[in-house]
Amino acid sequence: MRAPAASAALVADRSEPAPTTPSPPTLVMAVVRGLLFDLTTSGNRDRTDRAPARFCELLRR
Repeated sequence: MRAPAASAALVADRSEPAPTTPSPPTLVMAVVRGLLFDLTTSGNRDRTDRAPARFCELLRR
């Protein structure tokens, strides 16, 4: 089996997460990386310090 086909098979075998399941780690890491990028490019620490709390609020909904 070719690697892309094997990857597709692994993804197809996974069931969809329940709506109450926490967000995937990939989403959380993307937010963290984005905030770090924003902080280093803008220097706006106030905004980037408030954003994680807001993100957590959105995850709890």
